Amino acid sequence: MDDVLTQALENELLSFYLQPIVSLSTNLCTGFELLSRCPELGFTNSSPSAHLYKSGNDDAQLKHFQLSIQRAIATQRALSSIGFQTLAVFVNVAITDFSAENCRWVSRMSRHKLKGICLEISEQVDTYLTTSMIQRIHRLRHDGAAIAIDDYGMGYSNDVRAASIPFDYIKLDKRFLSAPRKDPEYIELKHKIAIWRAQGKGVVMEGIENIGHLKAAKALNTSHAQGYHYSEALPFLDAVQWTRDLKTEQAVIPPFLTVCMSRGLARL
Repeated sequence: MDDVLTQALENELLSFYLQPIVSLSTNLCTGFELLSRCPELGFTNSSPSAHLYKSGNDDAQLKHFQLSIQRAIATQRALSSIGFQTLAVFVNVAITDFSAENCRWVSRMSRHKLKGICLEISEQVDTYLTTSMIQRIHRLRHDGAAIAIDDYGMGYSNDVRAASIPFDYIKLDKRFLSAPRKDPEYIELKHKIAIWRAQGKGVVMEGIENIGHLKAAKALNTSHAQGYHYSEALPFLDAVQWTRDLKTEQAVIPPFLTVCMSRGLARL
């Protein structure tokens, strides 16, 4: 599988899709997570990145990392060119991707214009976080990139990571959606979310698949949500149309008129 996947990367057989991230305060799209797929090798609904990082195939990891960053930058520029300058593009990386060589490559690629790109740290293996790695993350933030911690509450994404990494967004694992509200962990998480939001950080609840999940995310007071309840991962043009349709939907009935209608005052 590793050799075949490496060949697929070299021949750029990966497809990239965008899954919307939605603000719970405005119900508008604020960005997309860039997801790689390779249906030919069975990666139809999941990214090959997890397999790559667990396999220890350094060459394939590097190729996937570079290809993902290139596509993220190109996607953000394409979005900006059609009037969506404020939409961020989240791209998955691993702690091991923050090597000195990789970070220099990213800076050269972007010409120090990483605004609109969010590097989403997804841990696939337990990796010691060094002082040098943290310094490089700070440098990339200085170049304009945002940083997100992915899958908080699962595996290696925990309070140690959150305390060590300078992050702008934290994405919560979907297991919190079913946590009992009187559970001590749930109460503690809600307190942490309040602190993070007070610090100006975005808190994204992942795995929103139905209205019940959405209500659970709102009960936790997360700032954003992501999942199939809103949309599956879409090709670029479909994602753009989805965003436009969502904006149009918001504009069809002004909020004040909705209130009037609900009170039986539509004639006003």
